[in-house]
Amino acid sequence: MLAAALLSLLAAAPEAEAPPRVYAGVYLHDVTKFDQKDGTFDVDVEMWAKWRGQLDPEALVIANAAEVQKDKLGEESDGDWHSTRWRVRGTLRGEFPLQSFPFDEQTLGVVLALDRHAGELTPDLASSGMSERFSITDWLYEPVFHPKVKQVTYRSDLGALFREGEPTQVNQVAFELYVHRPPLTIALKLFLPLLIVLLVALIAQLIPADVIEARSAVGVTALLSCFAFQYTLSDAIPSVSYLIFADRLFMVAYAVSGLTLLETVLVYRFDRAEKKRAAVWSDRLTLTLVPLGAAVVVLVFWPRAVVRPPLPAEPLVETPRFASTKKVVRIGTNILPSLLGAPGNQGVFWGTVHEEPDGRRWPFAVSSVPSIAGDGLRFAAGGDLEVRWQVRPDLKWSDGTPVTAEDLALAVKVSPNPHLREVLTEGKRTVMLRYDDRLAEAMEGFTPIPSAALSAATDGGYEAVRDYRRVTPLPGLGPFKVTSFTKEKAMVLERNPFFPGAAPSLERIEVQKFADVDAMIAAFEKGELDALVPNSISPEQASALKARRPDAVHIRPSSVQLALQPDLTEPRLGRREVRRAILEAIDREAVAREAYGESGRVSHVPVAGALPPGTTVVPYAPAHARETLKRLGLAGTTLPIFHEKKAVDQIIGARLVRDLGAAGLTVELHEVDKALDVAKKGKHGGLVLLVAIGERDAPPSRYWNLPLVDGRYDVSKRHDAFDDRVAALVEKEKRALYPERREQLRDQLFAAYAEALPNLPLVFAAERIVAVPSLQGWAHEDPTVRFGAGLEQWHFDDAVAAKVVEPVPTPAPPPEPTAPAGKKKPKKKKP
Repeated sequence: MLAAALLSLLAAAPEAEAPPRVYAGVYLHDVTKFDQKDGTFDVDVEMWAKWRGQLDPEALVIANAAEVQKDKLGEESDGDWHSTRWRVRGTLRGEFPLQSFPFDEQTLGVVLALDRHAGELTPDLASSGMSERFSITDWLYEPVFHPKVKQVTYRSDLGALFREGEPTQVNQVAFELYVHRPPLTIALKLFLPLLIVLLVALIAQLIPADVIEARSAVGVTALLSCFAFQYTLSDAIPSVSYLIFADRLFMVAYAVSGLTLLETVLVYRFDRAEKKRAAVWSDRLTLTLVPLGAAVVVLVFWPRAVVRPPLPAEPLVETPRFASTKKVVRIGTNILPSLLGAPGNQGVFWGTVHEEPDGRRWPFAVSSVPSIAGDGLRFAAGGDLEVRWQVRPDLKWSDGTPVTAEDLALAVKVSPNPHLREVLTEGKRTVMLRYDDRLAEAMEGFTPIPSAALSAATDGGYEAVRDYRRVTPLPGLGPFKVTSFTKEKAMVLERNPFFPGAAPSLERIEVQKFADVDAMIAAFEKGELDALVPNSISPEQASALKARRPDAVHIRPSSVQLALQPDLTEPRLGRREVRRAILEAIDREAVAREAYGESGRVSHVPVAGALPPGTTVVPYAPAHARETLKRLGLAGTTLPIFHEKKAVDQIIGARLVRDLGAAGLTVELHEVDKALDVAKKGKHGGLVLLVAIGERDAPPSRYWNLPLVDGRYDVSKRHDAFDDRVAALVEKEKRALYPERREQLRDQLFAAYAEALPNLPLVFAAERIVAVPSLQGWAHEDPTVRFGAGLEQWHFDDAVAAKVVEPVPTPAPPPEPTAPAGKKKPKKKKP
């Protein structure tokens, strides 16, 4: 069996550069036999593997199998997401130390193994489980698996050519179950009979010393009873080469019985010698010291409880810090309505999970992130999902107050979630959240709220807490803290002295709001500001400033999408064929170029980046669009389009008038103060030009033109684009606990978006950022990373010199030539 397992491990394909992550799980139906002497136990178990990509599922083996029958139950695939299931019956091996018998706690484990070249093995604890009762009835257990992940190295290539001469590394995952004997059974079967025998031996010391026959008979009987009792238990006590706790108990019993018998002889001799007082004291000392000594010996050898320390908190991710030639950065903005959306808040409001600009996610405010590979995620009876978050030890708010489980619980309670059934605090550091279904959002991080500082606003519910946080500086967990905030005026951040990581490079961040954008630009050019918030100046102003300060103005692609949201209740726009024809009629390349220059990008899906597999790209096809609209009887009809008064919106509106007019539609442009309000109200009968940040991690329902109900998109609604097939994909994504599976479903939803067109994607806007060249650390290659991410790494480097283009002075016009002065005629002399 072992040879077969090792040969199966060799099935890994050596050419796979990036082996897939393989999620393996088990469901233990029964344990039918447990033989500690032979170190084996029989199981009936169901096991499975899920992965995305390429894998030979037979490479997954049971590493501790002695003799098993493995029957494949089925294989399933959904695109490149695969699953294979097996039913396994047979004998597994294990190590069962017996030093503490009968108080020993044993570990029954199902150990799965996969060659490192085949894939990265991860336990699927979310779906793993076991029956409430097993056939072995003389053991107690809690029906919870405890995972152990390790890597085993064989000092052999195991005959594989692709790693010839190299050791073999195998990933192992053990699903361990802890079992122990019932304490009442132990007390009745072992301790009670033995205790009675010892009490009888001690009580014999109360018999008068001159009755030697009776006293000695009792002592001999007690000693023989110990021998007989141990013999009768020989079948229950495992035969091992080392002493177990039960052996020590019998040794104590032999010692007590022997000492009482010896003391009987000694007392008899005292009595014969007329030493009555010595005989009495001997009995008294025996009745006192022998039981006391026996108790001390038993306590010394009493098995210690198995203490499994909690898993240590995952270490903080330390990002590099840089020396800064200046300690204060000054940022200008044209809006400052709230603390929550203010520049720099990314450095203040860190949450349970922190995401680095490069996409890495790691636990910050908590010891670990609940996942299907850890025990922080557990299915409860009835299908509920229990998620436990544990506060990182010694974590403090920026005011020095310790972070507690109440701070985590408050953040969840004030944010309405219809799927959240229960919020419980377990001690000072752990909060348990119970959801009514297995939802991926249960593993997503959130931002704790300082309950002590928010006690005055919590009674008002979510709205009151949100409004209070918008204008009131509260303690945070990030590398900076808010020291002052004045709405629409200014904000100041300073270093958080209680931040658990390295101190940020900067000491202070000052944000100032300018009502006049030209004045803000002038302040930057004078050196009074170091940076301007993205898109706080218009494209024309950015171009003019770039001509003077080419090193300070950065125009780059962003994740901000501009799209036309159709009123799907309008019969024309409720038809997918019409929406596609409208999109075909728009020259989106020209829209991007005219509105944003070379940094504008055409949008096909709501998020920036590479297009998902299978994405339908709608081309610019004006002739086909005109023909389609004419065939559908829409040529010459009027189409209202709503946009805001911004210069960019006007440029796009003008292009839409030209392109859609060429396709046979008459466009009516309507300038509004807030386009989003028009879209929310609905029933406008046309298209609304909307701006939104495309986030891949956002709920997919956000992009499907669905109505908002209590802050959540109503997925029960249906229209031409959001049909039952798409709704089923959204529900699958919502319940996908595996990261790879969730990414795959999101790709499918984005591809479906490009085909169904619930909104008409136009372009991804360009981002206009102004910053002095010496300010470093703010620029990131990924356009989806927001300005302000990684604020703790911002620093000044004066070695980067500024380049100022001096305006070329206009030469003064040459002076106009003056007429030459005529010669004066000499005066005639009078005769």
